[in-house]
Amino acid sequence: MKKKKGFTLIELLVVITVIAILASTVLVNLRGASDRAKDSRITSALSQARAVAEIIYSRNLEYNNLCSTPSALGATDQLPVLQTEITENGPGTIHCYASGNDYCVSAELNDGEFWCIDGTRSKRTTANTCTSATSECN
Repeated sequence: MKKKKGFTLIELLVVITVIAILASTVLVNLRGASDRAKDSRITSALSQARAVAEIIYSRNLEYNNLCSTPSALGATDQLPVLQTEITENGPGTIHCYASGNDYCVSAELNDGEFWCIDGTRSKRTTANTCTSATSECN
């Protein structure tokens, strides 16, 4: 009797089905990864903005100049780069408030919430932006 070489149609269908199930599982898990990565870049840029705010405070003993330019984040060489990083990775909404010994900077994340930093060294996700009435992340 001759031996047949190759796979049967049933074997091929089973392999294709298993591959399809694995591929769909991977795609479902990767769905939100891009937005989470962009949000991580926004929070990182705001952490760097905190360092710039401290530099401005050490020079002037106040945060007044932090939000004084049209770039919304202040007048240093680093802040326009940080603002570009934030606007390229999110919806682009940045809010900055600075007065005397207080400041608050927030940027919109991709899920509609805001990441906020302030002069009390607080950093958190909030539903509201920074305004002149709120110099702290609330």
